[in-house]
Amino acid sequence: MCKHITLVLPNRPGEFHASTKILVAESVNILGFALHSEGRAGFLNLLCSPHDKAFSALSLVYKQFCVEREVLVVKADHHVGSLKAILALIEEAAINLPTSYMAMTKEGSSSLVLEIRNERDRTRTRDLLREAGHELLNSI
Repeated sequence: MCKHITLVLPNRPGEFHASTKILVAESVNILGFALHSEGRAGFLNLLCSPHDKAFSALSLVYKQFCVEREVLVVKADHHVGSLKAILALIEEAAINLPTSYMAMTKEGSSSLVLEIRNERDRTRTRDLLREAGHELLNSI
């Protein structure tokens, strides 16, 4: 099972950098991230290794503005249409995908991070992807 971290940050210069300084001080590697803002808040999703060390360090600083969620991490093939094939499976099953981004594994291969908040839909997506021959990673 893989997890990522979501931070809610003030939407101002330097906030993303501040979080990376915390992780570097703890020798944590950022394998993937998605950053977006909405008004006064910024939302940062981080896929880190080691995850537990990252979550511990960030939750000390960001407290209730730091949460971890289970995600599916799918090994990404490097050819035209591979992303489309994954998204088609999710769409055909009518599963909502609120957050997704690209990441790397420790070995350097590309992965797709899928956050599906409903446990039933996450299990269905996991099963659909495996049945279609996609490799899901249990750890990064």
